Amino acid sequence: KFVLGEYEEVLRILKTIESLMPDVDEFNYNKAMALAALARWAEAERYFLLVKNITYTREIFYNSWLCRCYIKNKKPEAAWNLYSEATSTEDAKTLLEIIANDCFLSGDYYYSMRAYHCLSQYEMEPTYKEGMIASAAGVFRNILSRRETPEKLQEVVAVLSDEPDAQQVLQIIVDYVENSGQFTDAY
Repeated sequence: KFVLGEYEEVLRILKTIESLMPDVDEFNYNKAMALAALARWAEAERYFLLVKNITYTREIFYNSWLCRCYIKNKKPEAAWNLYSEATSTEDAKTLLEIIANDCFLSGDYYYSMRAYHCLSQYEMEPTYKEGMIASAAGVFRNILSRRETPEKLQEVVAVLSDEPDAQQVLQIIVDYVENSGQFTDAY
């Protein structure tokens, strides 16, 4: 297991040979991984995207880390697109779990809600339903604080309507919407 100092040492070594390997996928992949391990997300994303070898770009390990980079760099839609392009069910599930959890932690509840909703369709796991409900409440809070567009309210209501355990949260949202009068166009 590497510690942060060792990743920094790896980066120092990679920097010494970087000029000799501008288009070498293995170099770019390794540098991206070291940068991601150090939470240097923007740089890591840039190096991941330099990798062109389809053998690497189809690996779940590659896509998982690129997905995480996108989320940390405030590009959850790009992370969602990685999930949409996944070719195996297991890879899709892995990417959905990353999107659900990392987007929730970063406050991007819309993509978290969508990912938890998809996961709850795969498995009857209570954690997925609870995450979906909590994320939907977060989307509504972001709509109220104008960090999300009111158009997303329809999707929140639709997702919660499909879930029997979400009826209390759904009722609170519907009551607020109907009594506030501020969402007549979006609802």
